[in-house]
Amino acid sequence: MTDKPIEITLDNECTIYEVSEWQQKIISQWSNQKQSLHFNLANVNEMDASFVQLLLSCKKTTHDRGVQCVLNNIPASVEERFRQMHIHDLLIDKTNAGESENG
Repeated sequence: MTDKPIEITLDNECTIYEVSEWQQKIISQWSNQKQSLHFNLANVNEMDASFVQLLLSCKKTTHDRGVQCVLNNIPASVEERFRQMHIHDLLIDKTNAGESENG
């Protein structure tokens, strides 16, 4: 039986100014590390490289623990940022590619 995933909704500007705060929220909400992490990005207006690094760290950590880190409802502008940084395939699983706004 799989534990219900932790759902975290990101909003507005996800930048270096918020990354430490979000890191602490993720750590505090992800107490059962056998649960997958699901991030809802629907309300994200901006995301910089520091925040992308946080998401990549979450992906690596969940992978190492045998659970998933899924990004849902990705705005087209954020998905384009991932492409510009050449990390689109690292962050977006083909299984949830339909979850982005860009489809």
